[in-house]
Amino acid sequence: MIQVQFIEAGYCRHCERMTLKTGLFKQRQYPSTCALIKHPTQGYILFDTGYSDSFFQLTKKFPFSLYRYLTPVTLKKTLKDQLLEQNIQATDINYIVISHFHSDHVAALSDFPNAKFICHPDAVDDIRNKSKFRALLQGFLPGLLPHDFYERLIVLKGPQGTLAKTLYPFTQGYDIFGDQQLIAIDLPGHAKGHIGLLLRTQPAIFLVADSCWHRETYQDLIYPSKLTYLVHDNKTQYLQTIEKLHQLHIRNRELQIIPTHCEHTRKLCKVKELC
Repeated sequence: MIQVQFIEAGYCRHCERMTLKTGLFKQRQYPSTCALIKHPTQGYILFDTGYSDSFFQLTKKFPFSLYRYLTPVTLKKTLKDQLLEQNIQATDINYIVISHFHSDHVAALSDFPNAKFICHPDAVDDIRNKSKFRALLQGFLPGLLPHDFYERLIVLKGPQGTLAKTLYPFTQGYDIFGDQQLIAIDLPGHAKGHIGLLLRTQPAIFLVADSCWHRETYQDLIYPSKLTYLVHDNKTQYLQTIEKLHQLHIRNRELQIIPTHCEHTRKLCKVKELC
């Protein structure tokens, strides 16, 4: 059986009312959490990477400095350094599943020289050959990609498999290693090719990345401010994905649905071991 540990790799600050209609008109922290997964045959795998030192280097100069200005970032310790504290070397990471290419999810890709990168083909197509300003508008910093990124890239390919009825209204997913342990599921709307990852733990865990920013959104359908739709790829798909997560939550209470930036997810990071 696979094991998982949640790790916070930096956080940004923004007005809470922007991401939750019932939130306060004050700055709050949005942790950038990652999942360290230990697969019985594939070894160590990451789901996203959080922030890194590279992010701060790349955002020193205009236009990318706007990124840090709009969402101030704090990084106390990188993901790589936190793994070293557990005697896990950067070279021990064999795969990184990328939910999408916003910088707070991919900033540390270059820290893991042996990892192969797994993502949706639409996500890769969307970041190719972007100008600086177009990339910035999409929250993407091209310089964060390792020089050999495309040589190490694995894109998800169909046909997708049928999911268990307990995961309805989600019906299809990509069985990454063909053993039903890790299944990538399309969660469109926030970014092109945005995916989540289902972990066959006990109970099962569904990492939903930025499909919503708070647990309260999928549980109680408390949506973000309408202004946030300016940063989403597709408003209609984004709202549909939240509705589907809500239905899944109602139908399957045992499933742990985990957004990346939720304060409740941050609490999971206090468990400093794989479990």
